[in-house]
Amino acid sequence: MVYLYTSLKSIRGFCVDALPVYYGLPAEVDAGKEFLRILSQYHPSYLVQMQPDFYETRFLGPTTARLLQAGQIAEVHTAGAMHVYKVLRRPDHGLSTAR
Repeated sequence: MVYLYTSLKSIRGFCVDALPVYYGLPAEVDAGKEFLRILSQYHPSYLVQMQPDFYETRFLGPTTARLLQAGQIAEVHTAGAMHVYKVLRRPDHGLSTAR
């Protein structure tokens, strides 16, 4: 959707088997760690998070909150339930499991 509206390159926040995640079954992949891996591998400039419409928010929301608190991202725009964050520096992989 981001690409269609902006023509900017875009990627999903994590790559996991959606079926167990969608139906609330245990996922084989730690979504927080996968999210940080994607951020480290692709070096995005911005994160777009749409709540509560997309189920990824359940899994990426806590990691996004930790990145925000750690000063690694900063919110630059809000439109209703959509939040846009600028990536300020490479994420710390320890954030996905830190509470």
